[in-house]
Amino acid sequence: MPFWPLGLPGRRDDWLALALDTGEATLVAGRRRGGAEERVIRMSGGRARGARCLNASVPVRLDTVPEGLRVGFTHPVSAAVVRIPSPSARLS
Repeated sequence: MPFWPLGLPGRRDDWLALALDTGEATLVAGRRRGGAEERVIRMSGGRARGARCLNASVPVRLDTVPEGLRVGFTHPVSAAVVRIPSPSARLS
């Protein structure tokens, strides 16, 4: 099921994120169009453990925080796709 962890993006928002929960994992596409170098993408229950970058336009920093996932880009126009395994998949 798709969801927007940062809310529906506005035309001039500096950051946007679209996520898709597949059951096995959550895929998050994040994009920076300016503004702060990093942003916390909130995930339900703060579940972002095991996140790994699948594809990025520039180097990306990922940190798990209690609220979810902190994403950082040094370039003002950047994008990445991140995979976060579901809690049940991590237990297998």
